[in-house]
Amino acid sequence: MTSTIRILDPRAFATEPVKKAAALETLDGAVVALLWNNRPRGDRVLRGIADELERRYGARTAFFQKLRVGTGAPLEVIAGIAAEASAGVVGVGD
Repeated sequence: MTSTIRILDPRAFATEPVKKAAALETLDGAVVALLWNNRPRGDRVLRGIADELERRYGARTAFFQKLRVGTGAPLEVIAGIAAEASAGVVGVGD
């Protein structure tokens, strides 16, 4: 008996492959993007991370938000992160 397995791509939009970014030598003065996926209390977790990044490592932080949990961030949000930040953190709540 033959069966078929259907594989679904979970990304919200197609993307081109990208090269891995070089590691930052230091966070001092670097802008770290914090992307909240809109899960409950995820913003609180990210704000705590922002406080630590700024206090301990001298990083600057920029907060971004996507509108829905089950979809990818819109391209304009990704472009904003790429234009503004050197590193990023995605937060999950609950």
